[in-house]
Amino acid sequence: MRVTKGMINMHGGGLLSGRKSLLSYVKSNRTGGSSRLNSLQNKSGRNNSIASVAGARYQKAGYERLGKAADSLESRTGSVGEKADKGELAVSEAESLLASYNDTLKSLYQCDGSLNNFYRQTLKQAATDNLDAMREIGISYGSDGTLSLNRSKFGSADAGKIKAVLGSGSGFMRRLGVVAPRVSDSAAANARTASSRYNASGDIGNSYFSKYNFFG
Repeated sequence: MRVTKGMINMHGGGLLSGRKSLLSYVKSNRTGGSSRLNSLQNKSGRNNSIASVAGARYQKAGYERLGKAADSLESRTGSVGEKADKGELAVSEAESLLASYNDTLKSLYQCDGSLNNFYRQTLKQAATDNLDAMREIGISYGSDGTLSLNRSKFGSADAGKIKAVLGSGSGFMRRLGVVAPRVSDSAAANARTASSRYNASGDIGNSYFSKYNFFG
């Protein structure tokens, strides 16, 4: 069929109107796409804030655990040293000291930072420098740096040998007495820093955790 100018004129308005409608639809969807993008960006920003709060709270909890372990190590270093000096150290008290040592060491592994790495290596060095004397009273050194006690061997060990390792004047105990309070102070400072980070992260993160209360 031959298309005449009249036919084009008759239907051209409809075609042009259709094109305008399509153009309007595309523009409208562009606007909608931009709105969706903004929504995603806003959601991403909120998620980043929540992630930042979660990370800071996790760090704070880790430093608090480290501080408690170091405080326990400091306290038990003093009491064990006094008992060993008098020849009155019980097996259970020696085990408690080693447990605090191991808890501090493990907590240092879980906390990043060059200073924590230094403290961890210092604790391990304090043990490895005295391995032979430790073995004689039943203390063994694990591949991860932790210490364990052979109760029967310790119970039969000479009091003088126990004092040489666990007495207040021994190199091992003096090292623990120096490192433990410094680890505690450092952990407390880092916990405060982490706390200030998530407190400053904004209402989104705080309200999120208030609602779900992951940490009890």
